[in-house]
Amino acid sequence: MTTLMQLLRAVGLSVITAWTFDLYGGTVLLAAVHGEAEPDSSVRRIIATEDELGITSAATVCRLQDTADRHVDSLRIWLEDEASAGRTVLAYGAASRAVALFSRAGVNSGLLAAVADASPAKQGRRMPGTDIPIVSPDELLAANPDRVLLTLPDLFPEVSTRYPQLNGRWKMAGP
Repeated sequence: MTTLMQLLRAVGLSVITAWTFDLYGGTVLLAAVHGEAEPDSSVRRIIATEDELGITSAATVCRLQDTADRHVDSLRIWLEDEASAGRTVLAYGAASRAVALFSRAGVNSGLLAAVADASPAKQGRRMPGTDIPIVSPDELLAANPDRVLLTLPDLFPEVSTRYPQLNGRWKMAGP
């Protein structure tokens, strides 16, 4: 929030309020207006939390980068190990966060055969920047993979209930 407010101020905007949602580990929706305006208590609370966590310090951001790098490296190593062992891996969840993760990890269809997603609008396409096809959940089940990488761990309760035949095969794509 601190950084975003500075960026918006540079183009003549002010953040006035924020709404938080418990989605994908925490999502914030902002309202900004042209000109100078004082932020409300929701914005001030987020800034106070950022100050408490120290996330505006270079050292903290560096630790976040190190964590992201370790996460990407561990995913790549896991996928390579699975491929070397002759196991088939498909993923579930063609989410935008998976695009960045796969890009950073250099994941391609040689390591990940496909990504299943319940959205018909995504099926038949490819993960952006990769050669990995997006398939339906039925195609995921028909492929009968050895492992299923869940790109959105928040979905685990839902998908493990909906697809009990995959229980014991799930791998969470989280740090």
